[in-house]
Amino acid sequence: MVLNKFLITGANGFVGEYLINQLAGKSSQIVKLPKTIDIRNKNELISFCSAYSFDAVIHLAAMSFVPESVLNPKEVDDINFTGTKNILEALRLSNFEGVFLFIGSSDVYGIVPESSLPITEKVPLSPMNPYSKSKVRAEDLCKKWSIKEKNMRIIMTRSFNHIGPGQDERFVVSRFCKLAAMINCGYKKPYIETGNLNISRDFTDVRDIVNAYDLLLKYGKNGEVYNVCSGNEIILEDLIGRLKQISGVDFNVMVSSDLYRDSDQKRVSGSFSKLNEMTGWKPSILFDASINDIYNYWKNKIKMESK
Repeated sequence: MVLNKFLITGANGFVGEYLINQLAGKSSQIVKLPKTIDIRNKNELISFCSAYSFDAVIHLAAMSFVPESVLNPKEVDDINFTGTKNILEALRLSNFEGVFLFIGSSDVYGIVPESSLPITEKVPLSPMNPYSKSKVRAEDLCKKWSIKEKNMRIIMTRSFNHIGPGQDERFVVSRFCKLAAMINCGYKKPYIETGNLNISRDFTDVRDIVNAYDLLLKYGKNGEVYNVCSGNEIILEDLIGRLKQISGVDFNVMVSSDLYRDSDQKRVSGSFSKLNEMTGWKPSILFDASINDIYNYWKNKIKMESK
């Protein structure tokens, strides 16, 4: 299927910028859902979608920071679930006959026992916070629509931790890289406050992530959900060691009770076998290369802002 015209919701976010670069081509037309349109407002979406036609829609827009969702559970559900429902309804009313890619989260798996690692799509869902609960509801909605809407091909992802240059510093890898860069540039004393470092996560470079999304738009099967992950397990304590090597500075690590969460999943490792079998995708950017790029992004940004 040839896809030439794309609508991206949440296009101005971290992933959106990389996705635009991934999809951009000589014949591609990329439309960003305007910032002025609130996906919680169905009438605004209906008016917008009725004025355009698209081959594919990639739904990135979401409230994605878990601590924020805990503070605002109704808002996260309104954005992540109701917003998804509004977009689907607006597309149906505009006679959309293309591909809809819903970007979900591995957080929907909740606390997974080590015996069930690596996590496949068959692992039962056990959402533990308002963010993941809203994503489960939205994913379930997409599955139902994939059955009843014969004119749409609806595909879902459960994307694991993203990393890459430009990511918000609220997320752990970007935060650590920024602090190491500040220490290197002399703007911070040589220590970093952390939460629990004896946990592992499955990190995937955002540039690999958007490549997976591109392939799923072309080859993903209607009604199916796919893990997007690296398949590698990275212990956060090892990240600190790598940052010391990359930055060339030594620093102390101080565990903060404000950042420490006992309920954290101790180990995370995903399986991308289903995605690989369907599209041939596999990650190409090594974790060390990602960390180096993120660190240098922050170092250059700090130097530019200090001029």
